[in-house]
Amino acid sequence: MQRRDFLAAGAAATAARFGGPLFAGDKKPRNIRLSNGWHCVNIGDIAHAPGMIRLIEQHLPGTTVTFWPRRELTPEVQQMLTAAFPQLTILPPGGDENGRAVGVELKQAIERADLFVLGSGGYHAEPIDVWRNATNKPFGAYGVSFSKASHLDALREAAFVYLRDTKSVDVLRAAGAQSKVLTFAPDSTFGLHLRNDAVGDAYLKRVGLERKKFLAVIPRSRYSPYDTIYGTTPTAEDIERRRVNAEFDLADHEPLRETIIRWVRETGQPVLACPEMTYHIELAKRVLVDPLPDDVKQQVVWRDSWWLCDEAASVLARASALVSYDCHAPIIALVNGTPAIHVRLPSDTPKSQMFLDLGLTDWKQELDDVRGSKLADLTLAIHTDPVEAGEKVDAAMVEARRLQTESLAVVGKSLG
Repeated sequence: MQRRDFLAAGAAATAARFGGPLFAGDKKPRNIRLSNGWHCVNIGDIAHAPGMIRLIEQHLPGTTVTFWPRRELTPEVQQMLTAAFPQLTILPPGGDENGRAVGVELKQAIERADLFVLGSGGYHAEPIDVWRNATNKPFGAYGVSFSKASHLDALREAAFVYLRDTKSVDVLRAAGAQSKVLTFAPDSTFGLHLRNDAVGDAYLKRVGLERKKFLAVIPRSRYSPYDTIYGTTPTAEDIERRRVNAEFDLADHEPLRETIIRWVRETGQPVLACPEMTYHIELAKRVLVDPLPDDVKQQVVWRDSWWLCDEAASVLARASALVSYDCHAPIIALVNGTPAIHVRLPSDTPKSQMFLDLGLTDWKQELDDVRGSKLADLTLAIHTDPVEAGEKVDAAMVEARRLQTESLAVVGKSLG
């Protein structure tokens, strides 16, 4: 069975188990108000929303979505969403103060919505507070993480709380959290379907990279420098985080540099150093490309410009594999059939547990566990046996689709 057929068969079997799309043939209009869009400087944060909207389209046909981004969308992101979802209503960010809706557009959106969904990311309390203070209509969270238990009163009232990793489930249950549904479902980026093959393929042609004949790599600092990214006045915490990054950036990326060196020398294939966040562009050059020996550096393409998740999806779909210190580009790669290894930094949240939850035990690694040759060995194993690697991707995606079908059935029932 071809990989595409295998995935389709798995999805069909799961849909059959749950009776197919929940609202098939039902003409009653329904509206979900979705809050997401935490940043436009991160292709993962950008991908959350279209991933969730696509899941709603697939599993809850006839349901419209009103999207309430928490930050101003860039024109490029707004254009991408509008082109992909012509019926999507996008509200301006804001319109709330102290947990209450004050803007006319936001109040009207709450009035016409049947259900509020807090989208993937960390748990953001403000959008749920606004909803709870305005209406008694149901709400839930889909694909969020908790490093420590909080907001248990809101969770108790929620129609569903889907955590994107089982560590977050354990954290909440250990604290006595209660909800009608409190369990694991993957980050909504696993629902992303957007591609921009024309732009992606043109880029690959321009830089001389061939389909399935290059490795993609992505760096990450221990702390994202949001003050630098947004040009805000640094706080004492920001300054301390800069110090930590400066201390660890070069040493943390030694396993990834070793992986690049061995990939180039042992496979003869080039490497693409690319970003998940905007600051990764400069970081990749400084900690990955510049320190490499000359013979390897000549075979490394440094992407020196930003991209959106649709172009990134198209490029990563053409890669042999991805090794990333950030966690959403690997999701985008997996959705598009490309094996991906995620290396978690000690300062990161528990969200990367989701890779283990989907059975990718070899492809989620802690940084301290891959120092030396292990990361390179894992990466080269993908090159040595691409069939086995492809089967791992397929199995993980079948499980993700199963969980999406089950969870979206619950979301649908919460619409009334």
